Amino acid sequence: LGLALIERAKIDAAKKDDPAARSSAMNDFRRALIEITEEQFQEEAVLGMGRLLSEDGKFEEALVHWETYLDHRSWNKARAEVNFRYAECLDRAGRTKEALKAYVGTYVNYAGHLDWSARAYLRVAVLLKESGRELDALKVLQDMLKRMGHHKHPGVDLAKKTFLKWRDEYAAAATSK
Repeated sequence: LGLALIERAKIDAAKKDDPAARSSAMNDFRRALIEITEEQFQEEAVLGMGRLLSEDGKFEEALVHWETYLDHRSWNKARAEVNFRYAECLDRAGRTKEALKAYVGTYVNYAGHLDWSARAYLRVAVLLKESGRELDALKVLQDMLKRMGHHKHPGVDLAKKTFLKWRDEYAAAATSK
């Protein structure tokens, strides 16, 4: 029953343009949490609910599921993703200081998970730049490129372009003063 519920929920959750299917997915994930006690299905249900809520822009609700996931230390299926999404929810909720800390935790602890660590590095740089800390933002990108610059990854490519653009802007602003 657990596997069937989770798999049906995943199929319905993938139907991004079908609100009824996504609602059905959420109901199946909830049902799995209530009715199925095996840890693997509990983990999948919490992960699925967090993803659905995040994708639907319900960040405060999603935050609860990401916290639940993180509280279960033995759940490791998607730890890098969950850390990033937790930070993203904090960020979207306007809790920037906490979000920065969580994003940094993502790229420090999950550097090998490029899909999530690269996004975390980039978001930290953007948040720093937006707060007027341009030099710190450049240092974050520089650190990222030192650690990950040798990888072929879209996030690394974006970081290279962003670093060059921001560096040139920073230098131009410094020379015009």
